[in-house]
Amino acid sequence: MLSQRLANVTRLLSEGQERVDAAQRRLQSKGIASRSQFQLSLLPEYGELEQLLSLQPYNLDELEAAAHAYESQISSFVEEANRLIRQKEEEERLAQLAILREQQRREQARKRASSSGGFGGGRSSGGSSWGGGGRSSGGSSWGGGGGKSGRNSSGGSKW
Repeated sequence: MLSQRLANVTRLLSEGQERVDAAQRRLQSKGIASRSQFQLSLLPEYGELEQLLSLQPYNLDELEAAAHAYESQISSFVEEANRLIRQKEEEERLAQLAILREQQRREQARKRASSSGGFGGGRSSGGSSWGGGGRSSGGSSWGGGGGKSGRNSSGGSKW
């Protein structure tokens, strides 16, 4: 029983390093550069655990308490790394979505422009559709004219 408790403590110590290394690799693979590498040796809990393991006879209660505090610090680091990775993935997803929406918007604009014959609405020889001058080949659909010979002699309005 006592040796099993000691084995659990030493296992937590080695697994902590493995968990930190794995989290740092995931951060690096996502291009998330940490300002400085997380170093277990700088954790007070790590130092306490190392010190308690170097003293014999072992006080297993103290060792287990230090191991749990150490494990808690490791879990906090791993959780923060996972949060940063999720945040980065969400930002990447939103950026991809924005790119896709912009591509769709451009494609729709291109389709509208090609189906309407350009930006002029497809009226290449109908003159103005809002009235007034420019009646070279079709006149205005909003008025103008009236009277004799296309003049406004009968009191018609250009609108």
